[in-house]
Amino acid sequence: MVNQNAELVHFCVEELTQYTNNFANQLGQSGGFGSTFRGMILENNPHNLPGHYVAVKRSHFKNIEDVQQYKAENLYLGMLHHPNVVLLIGFSESQHNPFLVYELLEGETLKAAIPKIT
Repeated sequence: MVNQNAELVHFCVEELTQYTNNFANQLGQSGGFGSTFRGMILENNPHNLPGHYVAVKRSHFKNIEDVQQYKAENLYLGMLHHPNVVLLIGFSESQHNPFLVYELLEGETLKAAIPKIT
């Protein structure tokens, strides 16, 4: 289902630094577009979100195609709401390292889960 009225939360980098304890807990290995970190949105935050765990993806761009991929991911995943797709909660547009904030799904990686399913 696509929600064209979805409003993504615009986080500031300082918030994400706090929520991730200064990006201390990396999830998995760094990928082609950057690294992902475990974080916790605290209760009573400025966005009135419930306190919960999140995955914060810090992007590293090497070329203009990477920037276009980031913008597409931000746009399309922000509109998509489906039980089989991780929810994009928000973003932060830092000049050097843009961030995407997703709900955190606990458990094993998709790469580890697929062989068990097939």
